Amino acid sequence: VLELEFHVNPGGFSAPPHVHWDVEERVRVVSGRVLVTVAGEERSLGPGESVVVPARKGHTVEVAGDEPAVFGVEVAPARDFEELFETIFGLYRDGKIGADGRGNLLQDAVLSRRHNSFLAGPPVFAQRPVMAVLAGSAGSSAFVPATSVTAGLKAS
Repeated sequence: VLELEFHVNPGGFSAPPHVHWDVEERVRVVSGRVLVTVAGEERSLGPGESVVVPARKGHTVEVAGDEPAVFGVEVAPARDFEELFETIFGLYRDGKIGADGRGNLLQDAVLSRRHNSFLAGPPVFAQRPVMAVLAGSAGSSAFVPATSVTAGLKAS
């Protein structure tokens, strides 16, 4: 199990709706309010509340309201998701992806393929070959793991 804690300001980083093919997430709010959408169903969570996001279910997490939020995320099995989060927040910190979590298409394709994660909505069977072609054309230069971001990530 990988455990991370996020500190996010209102309007701060939020990944676009996405699917993890073979891992489950648990989101637990420490402070503030968080809006978690799972398979189109929205849940507003406050301190002490949590929700489980099953594998293969589209989801997103964002701050709800005008106050910063602190929330924990557990990913099981952990696989190499620490690398995924380090890379995403390193890219965010470096201004290479926006607060909406969207960045360079080739970088997204490499991360998608490497971590078996996809956009929510379009069928995964249709995304896999497209991501494979894009990731292949990007080569290893599109994958730049961040080394200065660690667990306990903070996004604003």
